[in-house]
Amino acid sequence: MRILLAIPIFYFVSNLELIHGARWYLFTLYILVYFTDILDGYLARKFNQVSELGKIIDPLADKILVILVVIYLYYFNLIPAIYFGLLF
Repeated sequence: MRILLAIPIFYFVSNLELIHGARWYLFTLYILVYFTDILDGYLARKFNQVSELGKIIDPLADKILVILVVIYLYYFNLIPAIYFGLLF
């Protein structure tokens, strides 16, 4: 669900750089996604609802979100290109 909702919203908001405070919206979105990840893991362990697909998709969603943040920060010259080497 994080992949389907957060990535398009993150992309849309990142293109709204002309709007004052767009970076704070992205930061808030990232924090919200982070907390949903924690809640998802907690509920899955509490109710013993761990699936093979979830074991694959959850780390993939986390990696995609981190890559999006690094691309965004690089695109707006907030970090140097060396972070791409550290990311991969």
